[in-house]
Parts: sequence; C-alpha cells; structure tokens
Amino acid sequence: MASARYTLNIKPEDLKPDQPRQLTRKEKLANWWWYHRVHVALAAAVLVILVWLAADMLGRTLPDYQIALVTSRYVPDSVTTELGDALAAFDQERMERALDLLVELSQEEQILFFTCQSREGAYLARTPGVERVALNS
Repeated sequence: MASARYTLNIKPEDLKPDQPRQLTRKEKLANWWWYHRVHVALAAAVLVILVWLAADMLGRTLPDYQIALVTSRYVPDSVTTELGDALAAFDQERMERALDLLVELSQEEQILFFTCQSREGAYLARTPGVERVALNS
C-alpha cells in the first residue's frame, strides 16, 4: 500500500487525521442529554416517589385511640375507626357511656383498648371485670 501513495501523489501531510471539531455549548448539552436522558427520567421518577412518601408520612395523623376487636365474626375496620373518632370527640359523660358499651360487648368478645389518654384508663380502672395494663415506653 505504501507504493500507492507514491503513485497517487499523496503527500505525507495529507495523511494526518483531521483535528476534532470543537463543539458549542448547545451541541455539548444535546450530546449529554442524548446519552443521559434515561438516567435523568429514572432519577426524576425516584425523586417524585420519595417526595410523595415523605409527604404521606409527615402528613399522617396518628390517632389517640387504637381499638382491636378479637372475634370469630367479621367486623369492618370502619367500626373500630368510628368508635375511636367518637371517643376522641366525646365529653366525660358520653365517653363513660361508650366505654360502658365496650365493657358490655366484652362479655361476649375480647376487646383490647389502647389509648394514650389518661381519662379512659382512669375510668376503666374503676370498672369491675376490666384488666388494665400500663405499657411503659
């Protein structure tokens, strides 16, 4: 092949590779985007999910009452949720009537009543047939 160079009158300077063209800022950005668009989309999706989870966790209201009903019959979760909401909104007299109803229901079914409020615990401590267990943190 070296002889072909001499027969075609190709000079050694012509065999040098061309200098790479300098890209403009816009061309560099377009090139970067072409190779990283999937990574950017995945990172944005992960960020959206993390923000959604953080907002959900920080915006969650923890109830003052946790009621568990152990029974052989199906009881919707809404029943215990509504009872907890009702106890939170009751005055002393209505709260005592609601707790008396729970005591009556406990004759047939086992009821576990968790609360961070002291008024319910104090009332139930005076009620016969109710065992109160304080959980220390």
